[in-house]
Amino acid sequence: MSERRILAIDPGHTIGYALLDWVVAAPVIINADQVVLAMDKKQTTFLWADVSLEIAKFSEMEPDVIVMEDYRVYLGKADIHIGLRCLTSELIGAICQEAAISEIPVVRLMAGVKRNWPIARLNSRYKQYKIAPAPHSRDALLLALYYIEHYLGWTP
Repeated sequence: MSERRILAIDPGHTIGYALLDWVVAAPVIINADQVVLAMDKKQTTFLWADVSLEIAKFSEMEPDVIVMEDYRVYLGKADIHIGLRCLTSELIGAICQEAAISEIPVVRLMAGVKRNWPIARLNSRYKQYKIAPAPHSRDALLLALYYIEHYLGWTP
């Protein structure tokens, strides 16, 4: 398989991301960071004009695929969501729309798959992960590594 550029995204009130080039021998981290999104004074909605500019930057990274953590409401936590806007799901929709406009495929993975790459495994098999400076960027990196291992066949 030739080189592929993978952009992994962990959406929320901040967006963690990790951009990797996949070369058969091992993934190479190009960039990993966390973006704080602009919100109104009450912290109840995004300032979409600003957020749209941030989301557009992902297309400028020219990924071949976007791997994104999906948002799910689980039965045990459903009651806390009653009557609340789900900003994360709105953000996921905006990212998917930008990806569609830019013709970038999106793979959405459940949050739990990150457990397949626990910190001890990263320490022993992929020490480059420490380049990811913030919690959400590390989560995005975990999503990317899961994708590379389970979808592209990498054996670390």
